[in-house]
Amino acid sequence: MIKTQHKINLFIASLNLLVLGLYILNFDLPVGSNLYFLLVFFFLLSLISIFEIKFDNSIFRFFSSLQLPILSIIFLFFFLELIYLLKPNIFPQDLKIWINKDTKNKEVIEYLDRSPYIKFKPNVKVRIQFYRGNTNQFEYDWQTDSKGFKNLQYLSKLKEVDIVTLGDSFAEGMGVPIEETFSTILNDKGYTTYNLGVQGYSTSQMLGSFIEFGKNLNPKFVLTQYTFATYGREKFFKDKENISYTGGISYINSSQINPEIREQGKYLFSALWLMTKNLRMSIKNSIKYYSIDMKDKKFNKYKDIIKIEKVNSTPLDIESWNASLNAFKKINEISSTINAKMFLIYIPTRPMIYYERALGRKLPEKVLKESKMLKEFSIKNNFIFVDPTDDLINYVNSLPANFNVSELPYLEIDAHMNEVGYNILANKIKEFIEKNHISKN
Repeated sequence: MIKTQHKINLFIASLNLLVLGLYILNFDLPVGSNLYFLLVFFFLLSLISIFEIKFDNSIFRFFSSLQLPILSIIFLFFFLELIYLLKPNIFPQDLKIWINKDTKNKEVIEYLDRSPYIKFKPNVKVRIQFYRGNTNQFEYDWQTDSKGFKNLQYLSKLKEVDIVTLGDSFAEGMGVPIEETFSTILNDKGYTTYNLGVQGYSTSQMLGSFIEFGKNLNPKFVLTQYTFATYGREKFFKDKENISYTGGISYINSSQINPEIREQGKYLFSALWLMTKNLRMSIKNSIKYYSIDMKDKKFNKYKDIIKIEKVNSTPLDIESWNASLNAFKKINEISSTINAKMFLIYIPTRPMIYYERALGRKLPEKVLKESKMLKEFSIKNNFIFVDPTDDLINYVNSLPANFNVSELPYLEIDAHMNEVGYNILANKIKEFIEKNHISKN
């Protein structure tokens, strides 16, 4: 009887080794994924349990006892994989967005021989990389317009507009539908606005984008959006012969070149791993920041905002900082030649905005150094500086005790703004236009 049980255990362990080995050899996520190391761990457990018959002790018997549960999980996912192949529509969208069984990626990036060097192609479906929440918390897919930017289609047909928006992912509106970007909201408020924002852009790329696609639209206002501490991107554009792209578009570009590093799986189990990333992150953060006492318990999921206390936003890489400032100057100079007024829009991070409400104390002044420097620079160079930081903080502080997380101005998981935040920003921009008595006619 004992020999029969050993044979059964050996057979189960061997089967597990075969399946896990094939999974590891055909691993469908980036090798740096923790799932890869988890699979290797279970593979080694199965390998060790094969020696149970030779080393008959409690440790090897324990490893052997794990083989049947592992095999059961394997069979469960084989079954679900088969069901998915036959009836994919019965699975939730939050799981399906992480599955891509095609070994090739559709090309969505095009390259230019001068700044901004890289952008999205016209009329293509862009998919954002990495986990950023479920499909109710983040908009992963959107369609570019006929010029390759994130706008309502009819805007790309216009010969002139009131406003051109330059910037990175916050200008583009990462994570929200086209209808909820601050450019579209300004359009709804009566200012025809064309959005040239692209995720990951440096300030010099914003300048290049304006020259190539914006100035010929003869705008009255040029909104140049700058996100907290992103001046460092300039160092990647210093050597024109060896440019490295940054931010979101660089990840999409990399996955276009090499589908093996994309953040989607060919198998259901890999997709489930990606889909449940937030759960693992929440557990990790709850352990790491367990001792942090939040004054407002509604912000317990954002305990890591405590890290902002250590930030001094005074620029350290002076060469990159000056390159950013020079790009702003050039945008302003070009704007002046077409009788447009330049706005420099500063975007604060989520921790900066939630800090006071969550922890019950004022944000340290050193965090605001960068924005003050940009304000002084704007005054000196005669363009309008718009900083919605106080508006956003006051809004969050004014929310009732029983507020819903959807009322906050940033996306729930991802740290970009949502429609609430973009509405506050758009109102702030409109207020500055009206306060300075600037006519759009």
